[in-house]
Amino acid sequence: MSDIEKVILEELLLDVSKIKTVELSEKWFNDKNHRYIVEYVIQTEGDDDDFILMADEIKKDHPDSKWQKEDIMDLATESVTNSRLEGHAKDLKVRWYEQRLVDYSNQFTAKPSEKRLNALQTAINELSDVKAEGEQFGVREAVEQLYYEIEHGMKSGVHTYEQVDMILGDGFSGGMLVTIGARPSVGKTTFGVNLVIEALKSHEDITVDFFSLEMTKKEMLKKYVSRLSGINSYKFVNTKLQLNQEEKNKVVANAEWLASEDFTIIDDQYNINEIIRTIRRRKHESKGKYIAFIDYLQLVKGNNKNNRYLEIGEMTRELKKVSNTLDIPIILFSQLSRGVESRQDKTPVLSDLRESGDIEQDSSVVMFLSVNDEDEGVVNVTVAKNRNGATGRIMYRFFKGKSQFVELDD
Repeated sequence: MSDIEKVILEELLLDVSKIKTVELSEKWFNDKNHRYIVEYVIQTEGDDDDFILMADEIKKDHPDSKWQKEDIMDLATESVTNSRLEGHAKDLKVRWYEQRLVDYSNQFTAKPSEKRLNALQTAINELSDVKAEGEQFGVREAVEQLYYEIEHGMKSGVHTYEQVDMILGDGFSGGMLVTIGARPSVGKTTFGVNLVIEALKSHEDITVDFFSLEMTKKEMLKKYVSRLSGINSYKFVNTKLQLNQEEKNKVVANAEWLASEDFTIIDDQYNINEIIRTIRRRKHESKGKYIAFIDYLQLVKGNNKNNRYLEIGEMTRELKKVSNTLDIPIILFSQLSRGVESRQDKTPVLSDLRESGDIEQDSSVVMFLSVNDEDEGVVNVTVAKNRNGATGRIMYRFFKGKSQFVELDD
């Protein structure tokens, strides 16, 4: 008989109504007889403390039950207090997820496969999230943090463009899942390149990861160097022939600067579990701020092979969870539906997010890129959703050949 399981039963039976406020699941218990009691209390929602009836009902549902009314009454009188029930329940939950991780690890070791690897990664992520639950602030800690912010200011986010920082309330902050949507060819990848460069220039100790699912690392590097050097991207088709010596020197200098930064372009990870695993590892390795960019959602592979709509929702929920537990911003690019193009007003709206309404629900911030009606060289960045602040529009001059977005005064 497991000690923690017995202690939890004692505390629960002392006041079965506690089941209304404490998270507890019968599946976390190794002993089947323990599971029977917890299952019954959950089913009756803590409204039945008649131990005679409890024993009879459990026996009816589970003929192999060992419980007699005397045994249940003894358990209920052994505990002095149930004040630690919540803590013990959390310990039991962690134990169950730890054992689940061991089981999946053994299965993968015995017979490796992509399906078992994904299951193993999911188990790792879930255990990490469960442990992180215990680190959440209580009301007193939250009040103390508020007092600190009043005196010293809030912890700043990742800074990029001045107007972006302003509308988001001091940059991309921890816990933000930011979705940036656009139709093809509007420039969402290039806008991401500009955000990365602005972040690298704004912070000395920052780790930046750019998950490129559409373009290779080599193709992306040319975009970054074009943006930094001001050299038109068409010249990168054949750099030896099309660049003069001065331009070659600029390319080398800017490429070296990128290489010196804690910046990685990742072009070989498509599965959400792989991406999240890398984000977790890189965050723990980082010495300062951390931000991740994923370009783009519709190319990411999830774990629900039968329903893409549900799969998209599961992926955005996991990314939001990771942004919360690691206290980091994640920038997620997304395609928009073709409905935008059929309307007279081409300004995207939240319903244009392609494949799942969960994208909007899980995102802290939603931004849209669209070409300005009056000037095709201008791109509007519309902040359509901002959970903790204002919405609005920011205008950029887009120099496509140089992969450059320049913020304009509205």
